Amino acid sequence: MGRPLFSILSSPFAQFGFYGIKVFNVILALMTMLLGFLTAKKLGYSSKLLAFVMIGFAPIYFITIFSALTEILAGFVLILSVYLFFRKSIYGQL
Repeated sequence: MGRPLFSILSSPFAQFGFYGIKVFNVILALMTMLLGFLTAKKLGYSSKLLAFVMIGFAPIYFITIFSALTEILAGFVLILSVYLFFRKSIYGQL
């Protein structure tokens, strides 16, 4: 049994084979790094760019980007939920 969310989201890219899945994972990784940057900005950290670099160039994460594994999607969902949690328009004043 596969991962249904990953299968649904990656199926348009899977039409192009393994390289299509690589493109899907690269897009998700870039969006994850962007959300990490925006989360650090929202929390008021002084070196926001460091969050972008630390997410994108973590050794295991960087290797996993260029595979067809589901960890990139899981990381994106995690940082998306953290970012949405800290948005003041969703949960009021934190």
